[in-house]
Amino acid sequence: GTPGGTAVVEGDHPDFRLSPNEKLLATSLLDPKTSTTDVWISDLERGSRTKLTRGGQISAAAIWSPDSTKVVFRTNRTGAVELSGRSVGGSGDEEPLLTHAMARAAQLQSTNLVNTDWSADGRSVVFSAPSGVSGHDLWLLPLAEKKPTKFLASPSDEMHGNFSPDDRLIAYTSNESGKHEVYVQTFPRLEKRWPVSSNGGYEPRWRADGREI
Repeated sequence: GTPGGTAVVEGDHPDFRLSPNEKLLATSLLDPKTSTTDVWISDLERGSRTKLTRGGQISAAAIWSPDSTKVVFRTNRTGAVELSGRSVGGSGDEEPLLTHAMARAAQLQSTNLVNTDWSADGRSVVFSAPSGVSGHDLWLLPLAEKKPTKFLASPSDEMHGNFSPDDRLIAYTSNESGKHEVYVQTFPRLEKRWPVSSNGGYEPRWRADGREI
């Protein structure tokens, strides 16, 4: 393809995510003067951008709600890594979704929570967390109950979970073969699983129609 232009200002952007309506772009931007990272929202139609988060050393990894009105991101303002949500329209306060206390109650370590996707029905966020006895596991956070549940766990790493557009599958990264590969698992029931990549794979993303990764 041919580049159509520059979406955001130059800088160190550790991660970025296009909104489902393709009108907004959430990026994490590192401030070289303070060594802090915050989430910014760029309006791709108007060419404007807004700083969404403030405070703490790191606020990053924003993922979009299906209607493109909210994001969930990770932050370490309290010292532990927690998940918070906020409207991108600037209205309303930031909402704690998975606090350190909630993580401890679910017996998961909040040292390195990484949220990676929001289900199409708007009900759940998938994230990875270190297990303590093995690698990283995949967890689900139902946004109504805010009580995390473990989805996939093994002695290997399970990371980068992403819902298919119809919410029937989750693609993810695992190193169970000795190197990182991409796998697909049925959802919500663990009925079937199969490998997608065969010579290394990492951080899968679904095409909008769900027919390609």
